[in-house]
Amino acid sequence: MIQIAEHLFSPAEVGVIDRVERDASGPVRRVTCCGLTRPAWLAASPVSRLDALAATLLAAPDPVPLSLRPGRRLWVRPRRVVRESRLEGAAFRLEFDAVDPREEDITPSGMDWPVSAWGETTVVDVPGTASAPFSFRLTARGAVGAPSLGDGVRTIHWMGAMEAGDVLELDGNARTARLNGAPADTLLAGDWPLAGPGHTSLRFEDDLDGDHLADIHVTWRNRWW
Repeated sequence: MIQIAEHLFSPAEVGVIDRVERDASGPVRRVTCCGLTRPAWLAASPVSRLDALAATLLAAPDPVPLSLRPGRRLWVRPRRVVRESRLEGAAFRLEFDAVDPREEDITPSGMDWPVSAWGETTVVDVPGTASAPFSFRLTARGAVGAPSLGDGVRTIHWMGAMEAGDVLELDGNARTARLNGAPADTLLAGDWPLAGPGHTSLRFEDDLDGDHLADIHVTWRNRWW
């Protein structure tokens, strides 16, 4: 199935042209979806289906997800929406510009990583073909000061202190930090570690006089060129 925002279409209804073009800002991935929706038993009429889709696209202030392959999505902005009512159904042509040319998994991948020593490492297997930011959820099991997480090239530091039971959420996509649900971005420093592609080694560090005890849940979305 091809999914545009929350709207589903069968491959028999839609033809897709996926190409890279160049405009004033440089290369851009441009996707065109053309098709014809036909009347179906116990389903919405073709015109009402396209009206609902057009309303979603034209009202969206933010990029919308476009899924061309099972389990993956692009984030796109609509640039043209054309509809035409015909006897056999409703024809349409939808043109999108990708915000990012890489597709990403719809469902994030994740792993649990309990740490109990300064400098502890783990290896993450990332099957995508493009890098993606990690996100971390640290639950302190003791005193943890200035925790940092790195991939050997980039390291993100949070320059605050945690006590047992505190939860620190580091969102690699939004580049934000939250301590026990409260914003804590001002204590962030460094560069965000990236997942893959391939095997990625992560390293945990904190203050040397801390307890070095935390349960870390690591998440990321595999990305594909």
